[in-house]
Amino acid sequence: MFTALFLTLAQIVTAIVGVIAARDVITDRLHSGRRKLNRLGRYLITCAFLMVLFPLIAGVIQSKIDEAKETSRKIETEKHDSILREEYRKSVQQIRRDFGDSNNRTLTVIGQTLAKYKLGLDTAEQKINTLVKDSMNVKTEQPVLAVVSPDGIPIKFLKFENGLNYYSINFVSQDGASCCFDLNISAVVRDSGDAFATYKTKIPVRLTKTDVLAKNAFQPWNFTIDNSDPYDVMYLWIRGTYYDRTKTHKYTLEEIDFNRKSSNTCGKLGQDSKRDLMVLVSRNEK
Repeated sequence: MFTALFLTLAQIVTAIVGVIAARDVITDRLHSGRRKLNRLGRYLITCAFLMVLFPLIAGVIQSKIDEAKETSRKIETEKHDSILREEYRKSVQQIRRDFGDSNNRTLTVIGQTLAKYKLGLDTAEQKINTLVKDSMNVKTEQPVLAVVSPDGIPIKFLKFENGLNYYSINFVSQDGASCCFDLNISAVVRDSGDAFATYKTKIPVRLTKTDVLAKNAFQPWNFTIDNSDPYDVMYLWIRGTYYDRTKTHKYTLEEIDFNRKSSNTCGKLGQDSKRDLMVLVSRNEK
């Protein structure tokens, strides 16, 4: 709007200068010595008036258009924020179902998940905010230790030999280096047609408190499970803690992944079966 007013003022000055310059052409001298606008003068004055008026009208119209756009943007932003708040609520509920009702554990999982996308959680306002770098502009990496592999099969059945089933498991430290691992992995098996799982063993953990896993680096290792009780599905309950590379922030990892030998596919266990499996492992690893 300010631009339109400035242009209007400039046009007024231009019109006045033009009228003064064309005074002898656009006016006729009367016998009394006074001057009167002739037809050309009336045309010129009309055109000058329109030249002054058009920018002002255009500015008013543009201002209305801008206001309408801003109103529309605010409405869309509110819709988007409303959707995010609803998805936030659903996500928290789902995480509570998947990871238990412990508030600290739930917030840890949420925080680690958001950290992957450089976001932070405002629990008071129930908002997700972009993480801001501090005044020293130091970037703090927040690693997320996960069971992931490039081929999409992080727990892979390799072969059966001499009564043993050979597997590989692959970890990755996403978004930052991690260290000081204190992990436990327990194996439980189930035949494809059996509703009951059987506890097998603890898996030797290769990541220890002295190891450092580089950012986005993969760490595979192999292990075996005996086939004394034939099975098709193997579950690994993976839980423990680790730190970022500065050893200042502690993170928690807990998940149950499974591998189906017959198809060599992987997945994660649902909440109901997870509790039963945890009870079975805890009973056998007292």
